[in-house]
Amino acid sequence: MTHDIAATLQQRQVHVEPLADTLNLRWGNGLKASKANIDLAPFHAHLDAAGDQDAAVEGYIQGVLRALKEPTRHRSSKWTYEQSAGAMMPELQTESFALGFEAVQGSRPWAQPLGDDVLLTTAMVIDRGIKTISQRQVEQWGASDD
Repeated sequence: MTHDIAATLQQRQVHVEPLADTLNLRWGNGLKASKANIDLAPFHAHLDAAGDQDAAVEGYIQGVLRALKEPTRHRSSKWTYEQSAGAMMPELQTESFALGFEAVQGSRPWAQPLGDDVLLTTAMVIDRGIKTISQRQVEQWGASDD
């Protein structure tokens, strides 16, 4: 399955270098390139229990891509909750999306479970793209799930 994920990411313009049990990823070039080293073990554990493995793989890849393509060094990373609220929108995602996002960002998306493998996440539309709100960001705001 590692090969399928690596090949699919390469088809989607991500530079992939396998390294032991991980993948080194790079999206973009130069100083603005996004880089990550991801460990696929947590996803493989999830995949073993997934009903639709193709959907789980696609969700994981979408989470990895969202995290890699998020605007870096954007002023929104320092916004307060009040500054961010007007740009927020809800999204429905899967647990595999959350695992892919976490593999790159190191923090899960802020999410509320809605049912089997369905999560309500929150994203911000900013001038350079879409930024998924992470659990870390919510903690920095001092907010809670309530």
